[in-house]
Amino acid sequence: MSAFFVVTAQKFAIVLLYLCVMDSSGFRRTALSLMVVITITVVAFGIYLYFNFTSRSSLPVIVPANVEEFTHFQTRKFRDDFAAAKPTSFIDSISNLIGSWPIFDHCQKPSEPGIALFSDVVYFKVKDLSFLALTLNSEESFSAFCDTLKKNKLITKTMDLGTYNLVKVIGSPLHFAFKHKVLVLINPKDSVMPDEQLKLSLKEVFSGRSDGFIKKAGLQSLYEADAHFISYNSKLSPDIMGYHFDPKGNHQELSVSLESGAKAKNIKFNENSAFASVFGSLGVSNPQTKDNLIESIFQGVFYTLKTQKITN
Repeated sequence: MSAFFVVTAQKFAIVLLYLCVMDSSGFRRTALSLMVVITITVVAFGIYLYFNFTSRSSLPVIVPANVEEFTHFQTRKFRDDFAAAKPTSFIDSISNLIGSWPIFDHCQKPSEPGIALFSDVVYFKVKDLSFLALTLNSEESFSAFCDTLKKNKLITKTMDLGTYNLVKVIGSPLHFAFKHKVLVLINPKDSVMPDEQLKLSLKEVFSGRSDGFIKKAGLQSLYEADAHFISYNSKLSPDIMGYHFDPKGNHQELSVSLESGAKAKNIKFNENSAFASVFGSLGVSNPQTKDNLIESIFQGVFYTLKTQKITN
């Protein structure tokens, strides 16, 4: 990043030097035009970097409106907010899992498949399909990774279905679907689910529509309240819940009606709160104290990566 600006500054210096020693008005106009182009490029690149590193994850945009379960852990936001604090041991969970899954055995380093190692994690369920979405750094790298898996007879041939690419893990109901910056792991409840039914659901996920679950007023209320962890289960509660973590330990448990545009309410920490059911659905017990709250939530979120809930 700094090298980029050094090179840019050098270009400016060269242009200014020429302006000082040359009298040609034509050259001066060309040099000034060049300066304008360089300036616009620098500003545009700066804006891109700013929004790329500070904007909220776009993963929840793919979640359909008829979702039955939804969990979002904002890993990047958590890292940023806890930059000066001791990091939780689970912050590198994706990297560790990539290093431990047999399907990644041939990879020399965790970043090789093109999966963002500090991706936000979004888990959702629609009817008989469970989905887990991660961010891709590079679709090309993941495509190359799939080519290797195909050669090793671990997956079927990648199918380009227009709005997404689909592959199936051989000997397992698990599928991968990916496009651009999104990777989705799909686990059908029924191992003999018809392909057309699966593709119909994925068409909805990769539809590009902006009127899905992300538009729910309660969900937006939790994002505005800076919740790091958000969870909803239609079978357990009509409300959507969230947690805002604080490096000093002053965590906030939040709750709001899914359809309500009201501000999310703080709930006093309670081991028997609605979150107990959420933790149970994630595969871990509800934490008994605030001290192990963050660790427990990380365990719950990444439990979906390690068990039959997603990976078989």
